[in-house]
This record gives sequence, C-alpha cells and structure tokens, in this order.
Amino acid sequence: SPSIIGKTISIKGEITGGESILIEGHVEGSISFPHDRVTVGPSGRVSATITAQDIVLQGEVTGSCFASDHVYVRRDGSLCGDVVTSRISIEEGAHLNGSIDIRKEPKPAATKAQPQAAEEVEPELVGAAG
Repeated sequence: SPSIIGKTISIKGEITGGESILIEGHVEGSISFPHDRVTVGPSGRVSATITAQDIVLQGEVTGSCFASDHVYVRRDGSLCGDVVTSRISIEEGAHLNGSIDIRKEPKPAATKAQPQAAEEVEPELVGAAG
C-alpha cells in the first residue's frame, strides 16, 4: 500500500522516495518517485513538478508531469501544466490545460542479418482512417 500525505498535511519542498505515494493534502515544490506511482487523490492540491513511472490525477495539479509509463487524468482531476509520457488516459469530465508530449522508446536498429519487417500499423489505428 502507498504512503499517504493526509488531507490536513501541507508540505513545501522536495519529496522523493522509492515507494508509491498518495497525496490527499497540499504540496508545493517537487515530487520525484521515478520507479513508482504518484497519486493525487480527490482532495489533493499540488503545485509541483511530478516525476514518476505512473501518475494518477484525481485532484488539482499545477505544474509539469513527467511519467516514464502512464499518466491518468481521472474524471474529477485537473491539470494545468505540460505532460511528457509514453501513454496518457484522460477521462470525460477531466480538465487539462497544457501540452502533451508522447514519447515512445526508440526501437533498436535492424542489423544486416535481420531483414526489415513491413511497416507495422498500431492496432487502435486500423480502420480509423477518415
């Protein structure tokens, strides 16, 4: 289970760690959990740069989000800032004001011994042209 910053707790400064965290209180500064999940709960209010593997936003965030895997902006979540991630999910009703930069991991270059495969089309894009 994640560590919890409760509703009545206010923190100014830098938060780092090696386990998942749930923020229900108020945080200003920077939050860095590069190999874990940061969740801003429904009562959470964050003014910070967040760096994590996964970021889940159910409360209000002002600042940039850098996720190595996935950013989830839930229905009641609000983000005013830029996002850099590999994947993002935004539920209907969520608020997002900023830019989104989707970065995929670079694929290894094919060697001469391996023939190049035909160009792959991502499954979710098949039949979606138009």
